[in-house]
Amino acid sequence: MGLFDLFKKASPLGRQASIIKARAEQGDPEAQSVLGELHRKGDGVSQSNSEALYWFRKSAVGGNAIGQFNLAVMIFSGEGVKQDVVEGYKWILRAASSSTMLSKQQDDELVRNQIDAIKKLIESNLTLEQLAEGKRQALAS
Repeated sequence: MGLFDLFKKASPLGRQASIIKARAEQGDPEAQSVLGELHRKGDGVSQSNSEALYWFRKSAVGGNAIGQFNLAVMIFSGEGVKQDVVEGYKWILRAASSSTMLSKQQDDELVRNQIDAIKKLIESNLTLEQLAEGKRQALAS
């Protein structure tokens, strides 16, 4: 059973949250993404946008498409952080790139569709200069 299966099955998570946190602290990008979502919602852990951002960023840097997606949404919308539309766009581009590595399972297809929809929404709200800068940043390190 994967971490996202645990996340979907139990709410509030209680004991599962401590298992997820332990795996996140050991550097598991999937667990980091799940822990970020738990903090964002306050499900089984304290609600904290700053903790959510911390774990989403660690997950995103680790290459997790869902972590990249959630980080992009929070940064683009200014949820718990100063809004930065270019950085948000950078992370949604990275999420779109990472999502191509997801399996062909139905849940993964839903994730790809969500990423694509948010990417298009973000792009529709940016200037040509912001689009170019976001693309440049996405390709850098």
